[in-house]
Amino acid sequence: LDLLIPFKYGLTLGYIESADKTWEIEYLRGSLSAPFILQNLGKMTDQRLSLIGRSYFGSNSFNFSYGLSYFDFSLHIGDELLSRVTGGGYPSMDLVEVQSLGFNVAVGNRWSFDHNVTFGVDWISWAQPIYMTNQRSAFLDHASNQQDKDNVDKAIKLISYFPRLAFLKLQLGILF
Repeated sequence: LDLLIPFKYGLTLGYIESADKTWEIEYLRGSLSAPFILQNLGKMTDQRLSLIGRSYFGSNSFNFSYGLSYFDFSLHIGDELLSRVTGGGYPSMDLVEVQSLGFNVAVGNRWSFDHNVTFGVDWISWAQPIYMTNQRSAFLDHASNQQDKDNVDKAIKLISYFPRLAFLKLQLGILF
């Protein structure tokens, strides 16, 4: 359960430095076709690449994680908005892209079972974009309807710095 776009999936590759410390590279991706921020915006995709340090503080499962994240968010603008700009013909202006850098923190547990199977839960995590590295939207350059421009601009600003809070991030893995 992850805000801005729920039900992300991904892959994590980790290195166990010691019994109290692990390092991970994590990739998460989620998309949503039904607009929920503003009507008629279209399909949204949220991707995140994170470097995560996980400290166990002498515990065998409870941990605190922290690190850096790269956020890549794209929005394909819906047909209704595009048709107002293009008169029905759709050029390649339907994509809004926002990339940013930020941090992540989480609290969770990890358990190991027979045959090197692991199960983890990050009970709560927070990934926060801080610095926008790129923002592109041809739609804003071509739209003549000020309300449409304002809606898309409002969505871009919200997406750029909106905190990504997650609850119950489940992980299943194999140690080798």
